[in-house]
Amino acid sequence: MEESQAQTQPSLRLGEMLIGVFISPSDTLSQIAQQRPVGAALGFIISLEIIGYLLSVLLPNKDILELGSAARKEFSITSMILSAAQDLFKFIVFVILVHGIIRIFKEEGNYLGAFCALAFARAPIILLDLISILASFSYQPLEPLGPWPDRLTHLASAEIFLILLCVFFIGWIVTLGVMAIRAHYRITIMGAIVAYILAAIANGLLFRAIKGLWIFH
Repeated sequence: MEESQAQTQPSLRLGEMLIGVFISPSDTLSQIAQQRPVGAALGFIISLEIIGYLLSVLLPNKDILELGSAARKEFSITSMILSAAQDLFKFIVFVILVHGIIRIFKEEGNYLGAFCALAFARAPIILLDLISILASFSYQPLEPLGPWPDRLTHLASAEIFLILLCVFFIGWIVTLGVMAIRAHYRITIMGAIVAYILAAIANGLLFRAIKGLWIFH
């Protein structure tokens, strides 16, 4: 059924996928899952990670929690490749967990479809990167202002706005992820939310354990 639907619908181009995620997310993510543009999804994820790395190198960073100037990363092609590969691997494992959790209860959907849909559900990161670039023009380094919780009283209104904006974008990305899961696997919204949260928690715990073992050795 999915194969016949994918064949009758015209293939979406990359630009149409990105625009569709913003203006018609549910239908677009469902169509992406049916068409399974694996190459485009891989390229999109890797591009997001590389752009994020470059921005962390080029733009001044302010550590909001410390209220001080955070040192920029030193550019390294090796570090950039490793960072992109690590984040891609985390994403692959996350989708495996989502797929495995749902397939326990329902024999529908496939891994590649979920991978592609969840990859493009991260499209709002593009806007967040643009905002980071714009925000860098008004950057002014601050000196550390003492221990917690007094630091919060020194947060400028612009910094509070940026924190709230980041929370908004995280919620937006999670919402799109839930929509992608629901559309692809044809499950209830509550089931999609539970699958997403459980997979995110398991993914975080898994890689924290791996990091701990790596440091220990």
